[in-house]
Amino acid sequence: MLERALDRQPDAELAVALSHAQLQVDRGEPEAAQETLAVMRERYPHNVQVLRQLYRLMHERDDWAGLIRLLPELRKAKALPARELAALEQQTWREGLLIAPLEGQGQREALDQSWNALSSAQRQEPALVLAYAEQLRRQGASAEAEAALRGVLKRQYDSRLARFYGLVRGQDPLKQLQLAEGWVKEHADDPGLQLTLAAVLAKQPVGQGPRLSGSKPALAAPS
Repeated sequence: MLERALDRQPDAELAVALSHAQLQVDRGEPEAAQETLAVMRERYPHNVQVLRQLYRLMHERDDWAGLIRLLPELRKAKALPARELAALEQQTWREGLLIAPLEGQGQREALDQSWNALSSAQRQEPALVLAYAEQLRRQGASAEAEAALRGVLKRQYDSRLARFYGLVRGQDPLKQLQLAEGWVKEHADDPGLQLTLAAVLAKQPVGQGPRLSGSKPALAAPS
């Protein structure tokens, strides 16, 4: 069908192909539509219409790996408004981090490759750091997860990261406790820190409980 349409309108290849791709989507053929758009992407590099249509299709199909590869072109062509592009980048990389360890062998290597592909600014984004720490913990790398969370939390406090911090065990539980106690004092209006501090207290070595019990009043510290 596409070939016949192009024969009739050879000068309107792009418009015909885009319409054909939408028709394929409407017929329940998203894979074929993506193939059509991929061909147009090669023939018309940085074309905004092609990139937008391809982005929407990939997003609907949860094709996060494909979107990760498409992001640089979307950014270069300014195919989306800045705010929408920023939100898409965060969502795409977060989903990419979540699925990376599930793609066969070398789970840790796949996770690290996805993480290292991020820019330095993206590696400070709380949502992305949280996704990375979650996967590290699931893979048994709790100490690495603690270090990643601690590094970001020292630069900027985030309640989501602070809550998850209580679920990981670092190499030095006492330092974890001291850090959590400091947050309670500085961010007394964050009720989630009570759970964080309780969880960190539970990780302290046996025999240190009495000395650490003095930290408990901080749970009810007035704001």
